[in-house]
Amino acid sequence: MGSDKALLGIDGEPLWQRQVSILRKLAPNELFIAGPHRAEGAVTIRDALPNCGPIAGLLAALRRSSAPLLVVLAVDLPRMTSNYLGTLLESCRESVGAVPRGQPLAAVYPSASQQIAEECCAKRQYAVQDFASTCISRGLVRQIEIAPDEQPLFLNLNTPEDVQALHAKPA
Repeated sequence: MGSDKALLGIDGEPLWQRQVSILRKLAPNELFIAGPHRAEGAVTIRDALPNCGPIAGLLAALRRSSAPLLVVLAVDLPRMTSNYLGTLLESCRESVGAVPRGQPLAAVYPSASQQIAEECCAKRQYAVQDFASTCISRGLVRQIEIAPDEQPLFLNLNTPEDVQALHAKPA
C-alpha cells in the first residue's frame, strides 16, 4: 500500500476509528486494538510477535481477552458493518465461534483457539487462513457461507487501486 492503511480516510475519518465504532455498536465488555497506539480512548495491545502479520495481533487479543468469544475485525475491511458482525456473533455458541468462508479477519473465535494461535506462531505459520482452517478442523469454529449480497462487505484494501475502487463504487 505504501502507507499505513489504518490512517486512510473513509467517509471523513481514519479507517481504524471507523472499525472501532463498528465494534462499539456490539457493546463489547472489552475493546482493544492490536498494533500501534492510536489513542482516543482505545486500549492498544502490542502484537504477540513483531513483524509476523495479523496472526500476531490475533494471538495478542486472544491472550488479553477475558470473554469466551473474541470478535475480530481487520482494519482494511471498510464496508464491514456491525449488523453483519452481530449476526455472526449470534450464530456462535459459548465455545464455538464462526468464520465466514475465506474471511478469517472478520470472524469470531473462542478463547480455546488461543492454543492454536500459539502453535501456529511457534511453528512460524503466520497465515491467518491456516489458523482458521485448523480451528474449523478441530471444531472450535463453524464456517459460515457468505451470501451474494454480503460479498461487498469483504472488500479488502491492499493497494492504492483498491482505495480508488472503494471511492468509485457505492457500497
